[in-house]
Amino acid sequence: MNFLAHLALSGDDTEVILGNLMGDFLKGVDTSGYPSGIHKGIQLHRRIDSYTDAHPVFGRSRRRLPPPYRRYAGVLVDVFYDHFLARDWHRYSPHEDLASFISRTYRLLSNPPAEPPPRLQRALPRMIREDWLGSYVTEAGVDLTLKRISGRVSRANPLPDGASQLAAHYNGLAMDFAEFYPDLIRHVAEVSASETAPLQEDLAS
Repeated sequence: MNFLAHLALSGDDTEVILGNLMGDFLKGVDTSGYPSGIHKGIQLHRRIDSYTDAHPVFGRSRRRLPPPYRRYAGVLVDVFYDHFLARDWHRYSPHEDLASFISRTYRLLSNPPAEPPPRLQRALPRMIREDWLGSYVTEAGVDLTLKRISGRVSRANPLPDGASQLAAHYNGLAMDFAEFYPDLIRHVAEVSASETAPLQEDLAS
């Protein structure tokens, strides 16, 4: 999943939200020194990624893409799924519309509860100025997102033309997402419940 889904699954704790976003910018880095909420968000990011990568429906979506795109299929499907989340936001977040969620998130990121890693610090102003989260709504926005990601890859890659694969497999990918995302929501809820269970037991004793 890309930025929008990670943020949408973070709940309301500002440190968890920031930590979940930071997850993409801390690959292979020891995160134990961060405040507990941010560390929880980073771990949530990694659990979402692990669950997504292992899910058979996500695998099906990757296999829909032809060989020239297969090496980057995970990146492409992550972005495509964020498009379907943005498109169908009302189904999954009926109590807050997408525009309100994005505005609230940008306000948080403009004044984060802790200092983000340097790469994220550099990216945040562009994310807000160029409305990266809102761009997932349209296929043109997906195209811009993939071109932006392509520029961060050192080798030649097919990502600049990746939006053509969204158009080519649109209905199948949409059905995959509709099957997959409720599973991911349940998984995140189970992870959150398991993390709070010991505290609840202590309070009851």
